[in-house]
Amino acid sequence: AIFVCVLRIIFYWNKSNKKNNTDSLTGCNSRLAIHNQLEHLNNQRNHNVAIIYFDLNRFKEVNDTLGHTGGDYCLMLLTQELISTMGEKAVISRYGGDEFIIMMIGVSAEDADRRLEKLVKSMDVELNYEGKIRHISISVGAVYTAKLESYDEIFRQADKVLYQTKEAGKNGYKLVRG
Repeated sequence: AIFVCVLRIIFYWNKSNKKNNTDSLTGCNSRLAIHNQLEHLNNQRNHNVAIIYFDLNRFKEVNDTLGHTGGDYCLMLLTQELISTMGEKAVISRYGGDEFIIMMIGVSAEDADRRLEKLVKSMDVELNYEGKIRHISISVGAVYTAKLESYDEIFRQADKVLYQTKEAGKNGYKLVRG
């Protein structure tokens, strides 16, 4: 009886832990999962890593005109494109709302740059949802480094670069070496 009880506790803990580490809409990692993965990498030796932070431009307009189901459809379209474009070395996380963080481990700066260019181009599209069309695009800020700093510091750097992209006109990306 004790063994069965322990198994049940482990099962429910694993189920709860997976739920906390996975975004329920997109199936991507959650904000907590990316934080834990970055902290884990930070405790190991140095890695070449790109931290990419981005959001959808004018997402509020998509939600306001297409409804929240249209917004969800848009996020799912974006998630499919992320998986296709970023490849196996990418850890994709939904940070919240229309914001995503991608961590690419063991890639060159040139490869990260090439993938970001492709992603921005592929997300510059007309979204057709239930006969209503809205233009969507993304803005991206990315930091490439061989020396990971704390999660908070690397995120602050990527966030700063994202806002530089937005100030330069949105629908683009900027990758800086840290």
